[in-house]
Amino acid sequence: MRFKNIQEVKQQFDSTKPIRGTNIVPLGERRRKWEEIRDYSTSTTLHYRLFCEGEWFVEWEHDITNDTTLVRVRNHGGHMGLKFLTRYAPMGLHFEYGQSGKHYIHTHKGGGMFKSHYLPVTWRYTEDQPTLVYEKLGDKWKLIGDKYFHTRKRVKKQEKAPYRKAIQDLFDDFMVIAPLLVLGSERQSWSERGETERKHMEAIRGTSDSYDYRDDWRMYRPILLDRESENRADMVGIMLYDMEINDRHSLHNASMVNIRSRFNNWINKNCNFTEDYTPPPRREEQ
Repeated sequence: MRFKNIQEVKQQFDSTKPIRGTNIVPLGERRRKWEEIRDYSTSTTLHYRLFCEGEWFVEWEHDITNDTTLVRVRNHGGHMGLKFLTRYAPMGLHFEYGQSGKHYIHTHKGGGMFKSHYLPVTWRYTEDQPTLVYEKLGDKWKLIGDKYFHTRKRVKKQEKAPYRKAIQDLFDDFMVIAPLLVLGSERQSWSERGETERKHMEAIRGTSDSYDYRDDWRMYRPILLDRESENRADMVGIMLYDMEINDRHSLHNASMVNIRSRFNNWINKNCNFTEDYTPPPRREEQ
C-alpha cells in the first residue's frame, strides 16, 4: 500500500483497529505485526511513522499552518526492510535495490526522465542516520535534505607493493597449514567456530600490544613479513574461519581460484590495504 498524501495515511490509521491486546495498528495484513503505523500528531501537525521490525523507514509530516508536507526515508537494510520500502515508499518515490547493495530513491522529472538519490544502509539506529527528506509540491517530490554518494573500496597499491613477496609466501604456507588445522574436523556450529577463532586470536594478542580489533592490521602485518613467526599458524586459523573454509568439506571442495580470491580479500581487508573512495555520480544523480 503506497500512500499519495498525508490524508491517505491519516485515513489508514484512523480506520484500522489495533491488534487485539496490543497498541499495534497494522499497515497491511493483520498477521504481519512487525509492520505498523504510529501516530505522533499534535494540534499543528499531522505526523505518522511507518515501522518494520521496530524501526521506522518512512515518516510523513504535514504542517497544518503552512500547508506543507515532508517525507523522510531511511534504510535499515535487511530483506524484510527492503521489501517494506518497496511497498510503502510514497507514490512518486520509487525505491530500487539490487544485488550490488546500492539502493536508490527515484523521482520523476518529467519527459520520461527521473532523478536518483542514493540511500545508504544503516543497520542500527543512530540519531545522525542518513535520511532523505522530500517536500511534496503538487504531484511531485523535491529533495530538500542532504544528498549521499556511495563509497567503494580500492586497493592501496603503492602501500601493498612492498608486501607482495610476503603475501605469496603466506599463501604458500596457508596451503600447507590449512589442511593440518582442519584435519579430522567436521562442520562446526557458529558458537564452536567463534570459540576456535577466539583461541587463535588470543594466541596472537598474547604476543602483541594491539587489543583493539580496529587495529588488528598492526598485528597481522608483522606476522605477514616474518615467515618464522610463532603466530603464523594462528593467523591461518583466523583466516580459515573468516573465509568460511574451516572444515574438511569446505576446504576440499573449494577451487584454487576460490581460495586465492578469498585469501586476497582477507589480506586486503585485515591488513589495511584498502581505502574508501567516492566514484563520480551517475548521470541521473547529478
